[in-house]
Amino acid sequence: NLTESFNKVETVVEDPKVVWQDKLRMVLLYALRYELEGEREIRFLERSLKDAPNMPSHAMGAWQCLKKHAGVAVRGCDIFNKHTVVGAAKNMVRKHVEGIRGVENALTRHLPLLASRLAALKMAGVSALRDSEFKVLGGGRSSARPQEIIVFMVGGATYAEARVVADFNKENNAKGLRLETL
Repeated sequence: NLTESFNKVETVVEDPKVVWQDKLRMVLLYALRYELEGEREIRFLERSLKDAPNMPSHAMGAWQCLKKHAGVAVRGCDIFNKHTVVGAAKNMVRKHVEGIRGVENALTRHLPLLASRLAALKMAGVSALRDSEFKVLGGGRSSARPQEIIVFMVGGATYAEARVVADFNKENNAKGLRLETL
């Protein structure tokens, strides 16, 4: 939650052993995640960064630049699944399931945004995707379910995204549905 995350980030920012680049990254990630509900905390972390030793002055404008280009007002979708019914349901189920299964490998716990997009595409077809975010090749939009999906990942894919693609192909190969990544 907001308070726990704030306390963890504050600890990192105040730690003299942590280099300024890592401090800045932590504050920027926190600011992206809690942009709407944590304005006061973000300002406090910015002041703490400013007072941190070895913090260059040019790094202090990073949050405003990030907010301008990747803030909640600019993003086309809810990347943190905070404000959707699906996100709320997923969080509720995850809390109950984790208690049952015990501790899971931290590297395989994260489900990237790609997983929910592929699930929506599989269930509702191309109409589940917004025109402004996703382009469809061929005869325009229809409610038909695609047989071949090509996902272009700018900057490469993470392990979690590659795992989602492999799992998707394993589940849907018999149905003739195939996913390719570039």
